[in-house]
Amino acid sequence: MKVPNRTLNDGTGVPVIGFSTVPLRGRDCHDVILSALRNGFRLIDAASNYHNEVEIGQAVRDFLKETGTPRDEIVIQAKIPARLHEYDKAMLACSDSQQLLGLDRIDVAILHSPDPGSDAYLEAWRALIDSRSRGVVRSVGVSSCTVGQLENLISSSGVVPAVHQVELNAYLVQEEIRAHHARLGIVTQAWNPLGGGVSAYVDPPWVGIADSHHVTADQVSIRWHLQLGNVPLPMAKQGPRQQEFLDVFGFELSREEMAAILSNSQPAPTLPDGGGGVEPGL
Repeated sequence: MKVPNRTLNDGTGVPVIGFSTVPLRGRDCHDVILSALRNGFRLIDAASNYHNEVEIGQAVRDFLKETGTPRDEIVIQAKIPARLHEYDKAMLACSDSQQLLGLDRIDVAILHSPDPGSDAYLEAWRALIDSRSRGVVRSVGVSSCTVGQLENLISSSGVVPAVHQVELNAYLVQEEIRAHHARLGIVTQAWNPLGGGVSAYVDPPWVGIADSHHVTADQVSIRWHLQLGNVPLPMAKQGPRQQEFLDVFGFELSREEMAAILSNSQPAPTLPDGGGGVEPGL
């Protein structure tokens, strides 16, 4: 299944749906990522904090060898944690992530959850920009920043992040930050895009909408993201679920259906299975 791309503000692109790698580890991580790639995912979201870059890189290399898919069709993201948000440490972290992945470059390097009590992230941001100039990194972005932090990054460097990854789902719609992204040309990426899996089990709006389109509630949630312009990052271990998450281009939500979902926005209850992953930040 071919997933379309979104053009970033630096002229490159990312697929409109990506794959989270929280909390995958070891051989299980390798096998799940290889399955996701075989099923059509082309954007893989990694991070130093996930401790799985080696397995992700091996899965990507195995897939490229197995299928002959061009490397440029695969987008690999890596995140630099707050404990390394100093210039020299962030420069080294970019190189380390590239080496752990065993790939020619990091496609999108992201500052992971900057410390709101420190300005060190500004130095780390400069390191990401310099890593891009050296060819280690293709695009640069951020994760879980405030509007103020975004403005500081841009004013200090003149560089607007290509992507900003935030927790975003129908329970946490992030209207202010999405509007800010729209003004700046930043692509919004959504972690925990299904809201802990709640939509698939307890909420009437999704049930009725899904039935009317002959799809699942989670497909409705992902389609909702796409129509808002978000890039959702779901995760599923099983192949059929991976296929389900990508099979969202054959229907469209009406304005009334979009409004019904938005009107249901509220804090998401916690389910035992997590249903979408918890993003470890620092």
